[in-house]
Amino acid sequence: MEARSARAFYGAPCRDRAALEGKGVGFRSLTEGVDTTTPGGTLVFHLFGALAQFERDLIRERTRAGLLAAEARGRKGGRKPVISADKLARAQALIVAGLTVREAAARLKVGKTALYAAMPSATAPVTVEHPSQVVKARLSRRPHNGPDRG
Repeated sequence: MEARSARAFYGAPCRDRAALEGKGVGFRSLTEGVDTTTPGGTLVFHLFGALAQFERDLIRERTRAGLLAAEARGRKGGRKPVISADKLARAQALIVAGLTVREAAARLKVGKTALYAAMPSATAPVTVEHPSQVVKARLSRRPHNGPDRG
């Protein structure tokens, strides 16, 4: 096991440390005075590990509390949606009229990926209001030929 930092070494699973200790491998820090080959050094090593875990838990707890407080104030995290309901309806109308998703996205000045993300699933029927009629259509999504990002 190669640790580039003390944090990486402290965070290593216990079974790895135990296996290394069984082979006579120890950890000696030249700047902090920690030497795991001695009982005192092992104590300091475990204390540092416990403090690091405590700090991570505090950060996680404070982050969760901050997100809950923001949600209670009505704030929602993340990026604002690129495509409004109006743009989505216009895009669906263009697609029903025969344009491809790429062409519809270009006309509305949005990315095709954002348009795909905003569209309902491929199997859901979509209702689009035209000036003279209501058209029900199923949007077909082209298969993605890139790597599976599942």
